[in-house]
Amino acid sequence: MTAAGTAKIAGAAFTEVDHAVAEAVIQTKQKSLVLTLPGTEDNETTVVVGAHLDSINSREGHTANAPGSDDDASGIATLVEMVRAIADSGATFKRKIEFHAYAAEEVGLIGSGLIADKYAGQGRKIAAMFQLDMNSWSQTAGTKTIYLVKNDTSPTLRRSLKDLLNVYMGGDYIEDSLGGGTSDHRSWDRAGYPSVFPFENPKGYNEALHSLNDNLTTINNLGLSARFAQLGLAFLAHHAGLNSAAAGYDAAKATVKQGASPDLKVAIQKSAFSDAEQVVSVSTAPTIKTVEFCVTAAAGSTGCTFERHHSAVDPHTAAARNFFIDNDTLSVEDDMRLAIFGYDDQDHLAAQRTIRLKKK
Repeated sequence: MTAAGTAKIAGAAFTEVDHAVAEAVIQTKQKSLVLTLPGTEDNETTVVVGAHLDSINSREGHTANAPGSDDDASGIATLVEMVRAIADSGATFKRKIEFHAYAAEEVGLIGSGLIADKYAGQGRKIAAMFQLDMNSWSQTAGTKTIYLVKNDTSPTLRRSLKDLLNVYMGGDYIEDSLGGGTSDHRSWDRAGYPSVFPFENPKGYNEALHSLNDNLTTINNLGLSARFAQLGLAFLAHHAGLNSAAAGYDAAKATVKQGASPDLKVAIQKSAFSDAEQVVSVSTAPTIKTVEFCVTAAAGSTGCTFERHHSAVDPHTAAARNFFIDNDTLSVEDDMRLAIFGYDDQDHLAAQRTIRLKKK
């Protein structure tokens, strides 16, 4: 971290987190490391990027050598590369950022669990958590596909990553679930914070992990690691608020919104099961294949105050229009604003609007 140029980042500070203390329910001699970059406007809200420091060789015994090149030196290297890019560019962010290198992930998410639980107990505001764990190997060397893990992650943050990938990085992603295992994002999800976990193919990840063979000779896709670093920086630019690119970001955002037709007709009906709950239906042009909506705080905002509702096209839709009916009900409040998003068959944002609801 020091070699990556943290001395060039104003206010950057390191903290070693000791987990071998009496108040820790689960203890480890290994320490976690936290690098804090102060925000220029908001130091009450934090965006976290994490990776884990430890490795394990469970195939030949837990005391055997465990190089851990992909699991998770690749995540730590990507985290450090993000720090280097920030230091070299002089970028600053409105919100506080913390880079976390976690102890003892392999034996039960100990480092991340203790930190996340401590932050929750202190009432800390965490806007978003981004986990890096295995990103330098693929079944087909040279592939650039990033997988977005569904398990223990926030649908809203996954949508944010999809939008960032589409707008800035040419897309190429797949949403999928881990069949087994997990990573430090789960600690944050359990503590009540939104988290996201971009990953190698969860159905075809590096078979050398947790063995002596997880070394540099089996790493085959550093180009993929570079994409993870780019995505992480885009994530910070969006969720922590990049100051030095504000004009360019606003121009790009305006271009996207100009190309997003507002052809989203909304109907809100009383639920058949409760007078206090409503059902949201949306009618769109036939080019729209997915609709999402959420409560937002301000007109024109894409920021959600809770998770997005996801609606697929109704099978009884008419030929000239697509109709979406959400399965979840919504408790409508006076002056509530809804942000509605329509995506095409390439998962690109094609229509967007916000509406304000007034009770009669």
